[in-house]
Amino acid sequence: MKQAAFPAALLAGLALVGCQQADSPAEHSRDSEASSQPGDMYAGTYLGGTKRFDVASQNTGIEYSVWVQTPPKYNDKGEGEGHPLLLVMDGSMLFAGAVETAGVQASTGETRPVIVVGVSTKGGMKAHNTRRQRDYSGGTLMNRFLAQMEAAGPVTPETAGGVWPLYNRLKEAGIPVDQGFGGADRYLAFLTDELLPELLSEYNVDADEIGLAGHSMGGAFCGHTLLAKTTPFSKLIIGTFSMDGWYTPEEMAAHQQHYKTAQAENPVDVFYGYGGVEVSDFPGAVENSILFLESLKQTDPDYVQSLLTWNFEREQHGSVAAAFIASGIHHHWGTGLSYSEAAKLRNNDEWK
Repeated sequence: MKQAAFPAALLAGLALVGCQQADSPAEHSRDSEASSQPGDMYAGTYLGGTKRFDVASQNTGIEYSVWVQTPPKYNDKGEGEGHPLLLVMDGSMLFAGAVETAGVQASTGETRPVIVVGVSTKGGMKAHNTRRQRDYSGGTLMNRFLAQMEAAGPVTPETAGGVWPLYNRLKEAGIPVDQGFGGADRYLAFLTDELLPELLSEYNVDADEIGLAGHSMGGAFCGHTLLAKTTPFSKLIIGTFSMDGWYTPEEMAAHQQHYKTAQAENPVDVFYGYGGVEVSDFPGAVENSILFLESLKQTDPDYVQSLLTWNFEREQHGSVAAAFIASGIHHHWGTGLSYSEAAKLRNNDEWK
């Protein structure tokens, strides 16, 4: 059997699948009370106040761990205007960094205070790496590819090539290879119909300022969410992704037709960041993702009202995550004040 071949652009979208991280960024602070008070200068200690709870989804049949961090200067319900809320995919990898950069920018007055929520499969990174393949992918092309590969003969690291980690994780988890991908619609329903209502009831959220952040496969999920069109998200922060390889031609055609005719719940603003090193590391992936986003804006400019793409020239696939999330938060929820301008307000005791 020849080594399995699949588009390089798709493998770019899978690059985070094999990352090994600590099982939970806030395991030590499960259900803890905030260790800092609203108004503290910086948010560096705020992870100590992270709230964690678990949710068993009826839509996906999977249990998720959810981490919530309220910002400095947080207004409790009934005590002031609501806050933007940012849902961060791959929370066990990206939540802590998003909390830090959101907290520091809010504390200095450069952005509005943002509630940050991280979501990952319950059970640590191995479980999450397996389940995210299904949750974040919108089509069944990979199911067919892996099933055909398995039917053709014994599957080994040598014959499977770059898709071996995906295949092996499914086998170890006891998940049939024809069911390992294509669950993005069910996962989106979990976020919008199960998780968000709980968050909106518990926290003081500006319902018109709900954001979604995703990188790599999480970025592909953001792309799928844009195609779905009828979601409560108004701000997207997306890192390098690829839509190639997830959908059969029939599936993509159906999604594109839906996109052309569906009425959006609300307009969206999109910030897309990628590492300059990725342009050569994953040939075609960055270019194709930009073309995909630009086509969505061109097809329905009343829906995708703004699209900003940013090249973080020296960053690679892993290092760009912190950069694009920080810049995306500032882009969407910046106050318009520079650091020095905000410092004058703080010094004059006008910034509360």
